[in-house]
Amino acid sequence: MPFGLCNAPATFERLMERVLAAVPRSRCVVYLDDLLKCQLLRRETAFLGHIVRERGVATDPSKVAAVRDWPVPGNVGELRSFLGLASYYRRFVRDFATLASPLHRLTDKCRPFVWQEGQSMAFDQLRAALTEAPEDEDSERVVAYYSRALGKAERNYCVTRRELLTVVRSVVSAESPELKSYYSLYSSLVQCDSLLYRRWQAPGRGSDILQLLVPRALRPDVLRLVHGSVGAGHFGNNKTLHRLRGKFHWPGCRHDVELHVHCCNSCTAQKGPNQRSRAPLQQHLVGAPMERVGVDVLGPFPVTDSGNRYILIAMDYFTKWPEAFAVPDQSAATTAERLMEEMFTRFGAPAELHSDQGRNFESQLLAEPEEPSRTREEYYHRLRDRLLVAHDFARKAQTSAGFKQKRWYDTRCRGQAFAAGEQVWVYCPERKKGLQASWRGPGEVVERLSEVVYRIRMPGRGRLGVLHQDRLAPYRPLATPDAAEPEVSSDTALPSEPEPSDTPLSATGRPKRHRRPPGHLRDFDVSCGWTAGSSGTCDPLGGGNVAAWGL
Repeated sequence: MPFGLCNAPATFERLMERVLAAVPRSRCVVYLDDLLKCQLLRRETAFLGHIVRERGVATDPSKVAAVRDWPVPGNVGELRSFLGLASYYRRFVRDFATLASPLHRLTDKCRPFVWQEGQSMAFDQLRAALTEAPEDEDSERVVAYYSRALGKAERNYCVTRRELLTVVRSVVSAESPELKSYYSLYSSLVQCDSLLYRRWQAPGRGSDILQLLVPRALRPDVLRLVHGSVGAGHFGNNKTLHRLRGKFHWPGCRHDVELHVHCCNSCTAQKGPNQRSRAPLQQHLVGAPMERVGVDVLGPFPVTDSGNRYILIAMDYFTKWPEAFAVPDQSAATTAERLMEEMFTRFGAPAELHSDQGRNFESQLLAEPEEPSRTREEYYHRLRDRLLVAHDFARKAQTSAGFKQKRWYDTRCRGQAFAAGEQVWVYCPERKKGLQASWRGPGEVVERLSEVVYRIRMPGRGRLGVLHQDRLAPYRPLATPDAAEPEVSSDTALPSEPEPSDTPLSATGRPKRHRRPPGHLRDFDVSCGWTAGSSGTCDPLGGGNVAAWGL
C-alpha cells in the first residue's frame, strides 16, 4: 500500500478491520495510525516532551539535557527559542515568571539586545530550576505552578485584588477538571479552643466572622436549633440560611437547609405543602331524571313548633329539581322514611344515591329501596319517535360538552397518585381558630377506592375517612443530612421538585418559573484530592492533599 496518498489511512483501516474482525471490541480497538509508534504494556512512555508514568507526569530527560546544555543566547531569536522551550515546562518551576522576567524584557520590540549580569543570573537560575527536582515541603506536594507577569492595569491592584486574581487565574488555567471544581483555601480555616472554624466575610459586615465547622452527626441538631427552636420562628430558606451562617458552616449547608425547611412538619401544617394535588375531573353524566340523586342534611336549627330541627335536601342531577323536608332528627330511619314517602313515591327510586358518606345515608335502609308502583300508558307513536330523537341528540351534545370540559380542566391537574401505605397530609377545610393548623397528618393511605378517592387512616382516630385527592398532599419526613458529603460542582442543581410518578395524572401542565437564589447565598465545596509526587512528577495518588499555586 503506497503511503502519502489521501486514501491511504482509509485503506489501512479497512485492512485492519478485516484482519481483526473476529476479535471483540472490548479487547482490541481497531484503529492505529502507525504501528511503529504503538507501545503496548509499558509502565512509562514518552509523550510530547513528558514522561508519563504510573504515578504521574515528569519532564523528558532529553529535553532537560537540551536546556542544561543550552548556550548563552547571542541574539533575540536564540533567546526566544530558549524561552519557548523553557515555558513548555513552566508548570514544574516555581516563580517562573519572576525568574524569566529579565529575559522577557530583552524580547521587546523597541529594546536593544544587551546581555548583562542580570540576564546571565536569570538564565542560570532558570536552567537550574528546570533540571533540579523540587523539594517536598512537609506533607504538602505541589501539583503544578502557575505564574505570569501582571499587566499595566493589574499592577494598580491592591493586595486583596491580587490575591483574588491569583486564585481565579490559577483555577481557570488548571488542566484538571477536579481542580476547577474542587479547590481549597487553607488560609480561611482557624483553629480555636480545639475547634475548627471558618473565617467568612458576611455581606454587609465590616469584619470577618468565625463559623464553626459542624460534624455530620450534629447537623440535624443545628438545623432544628436555627429553624424550629423557641426563638427561631420557622423562617424560610434564606432567613434560616442567614441565621445558620452567622455561627455555623459545613459543605452543602444550603441544600440541607432547604431540605429541612421543606420537610418541617410545623411549617407544612401551617402554610401547607408547596405542591397541592389537583385531580382530574370525574364526570357523572346522566341522561334521564332520577338516574342520580344527591342528598344531604342541614342543621341543627332552632326547634320548630312541630319538633323539627333539621332539613333534608335532595336534588336530581339531571333536572336540578330540589326537594326539602323538615325532619326532627338525622337518623337513618327518619331519612329513609321521608325520602321514600315524600320523593320516591312521586318520582320513582333513583338508580344512584349520592351523599357525603354520613352514617344515616350508609344505612341498609337506603341500600335497596322499594320500587314504587308505576302506571303505563300508550303514547302516540310519532310523538314518541320525535322525543327519542331529541333525547338522543341532547345526550350526545351533553357527552361532547363534558369531554371538552374535562380536557380543559385536566390541563391544570398536578400532583401524583398515592399507593397503599404512603403517608399524606390532609387538608381540613373548616375555619381556623387562632393558630390552629390547616393541614393535619401524617395520614396513611389504606386503600384507593377510585382514581381520585382514597381511604385514609388518621393518627389517633379509629375510624377511616374517605377523602378526595384534592385534599391530600405527599408527606415528606423530616430529612437528615446525607451520610456522605454532597458533591458540589458547577452543574449541580438542587432538587426542589418531587420526583414525578410513574403514572402521571395528566400529560400536560402549566410551566413554572425557576427561582434562582442570589449569588451571595451560593455554597462552594472546598476540597482537593490531587497531589504531586517527588522528582517533579504530578502524582494523582500521592499522600498530600494541597494544591499550591504561585503568582
